[in-house]
Amino acid sequence: MKSINILFLCSGNTCRSPMAEYIFRDFLFKKKENDIYCESAGICAKSGEKASENAVLALKDLHLDLTKHRSRNILEINLKNYDVFAVMNVDHLTVLNDLAINTDKIYVLNKKNGGIVDPFGGNIKVYKKTVEDLISSFDDFYKFIKKINILKNASLTLAKPCDVENIYAIEQESYSDPWSKSSILSEILNKYTYFVILKQNDILLGYACIRLNIDEAEIFKLTTNPRFRKMGIAKILLQNLVYFAKKNGLKKILLEVRESNLSAIKLYKYFDFKKIFVRKNFYSSPLEDALTMQKDL
Repeated sequence: MKSINILFLCSGNTCRSPMAEYIFRDFLFKKKENDIYCESAGICAKSGEKASENAVLALKDLHLDLTKHRSRNILEINLKNYDVFAVMNVDHLTVLNDLAINTDKIYVLNKKNGGIVDPFGGNIKVYKKTVEDLISSFDDFYKFIKKINILKNASLTLAKPCDVENIYAIEQESYSDPWSKSSILSEILNKYTYFVILKQNDILLGYACIRLNIDEAEIFKLTTNPRFRKMGIAKILLQNLVYFAKKNGLKKILLEVRESNLSAIKLYKYFDFKKIFVRKNFYSSPLEDALTMQKDL
């Protein structure tokens, strides 16, 4: 099992992020987690500064010693070493995006309540409220990390007949007109179809298939397990399909997508797929137009 490295980020790395780092370490210790590690840094921090006095006092009530903490600036560390970035608000998320960190790796703590408010300059009561907000956000954050851990330890492999049941279950959850078991099996066994799955042990995270036709290919499926959406799984699968098509000397890839499926369209555009025409009333349940998109290789 691969380890997960977390970086907590705030502005100055003297209040929120070091508090989050130390509290979450204690949280992990109580969970008996041995493969999750965390550190902290600041987006505009001056390196070497001590934690603020009230941050030290607030954590002292939890029997956590913050006196040895020293601030670090995000630009002085290698961001490639981290799997998850836990930030205090959406502004920090935007900064990470500007530094080419994928949104799928970023988690905004206490997002539904506007994030973790900066206590800098406040009294000890304000800092204790920050501690409460951090602690209350950690259960959901922990669930997010566990999903990331599954993804990090996942592998791509060709689908086999024994995978039909799991694929069919996700089909039923994901589509109003799912493929039947016989259709899934037919594509798995079709010598002109490349059917790939992403799984971790017995957990099926997603699957995709592409059918070859002389010098072009058509994507028939690109599906993420609903329990693991917004984690970059579709991106991993699509990247693999594009690689496979290029490796086999194909000239272009085609696909159809519902006109309302904006997230999928955004992903396809990221991979340089372009709309070439609209197929009226192509989909049923509900009736909807399809965009036909093409990527030249």
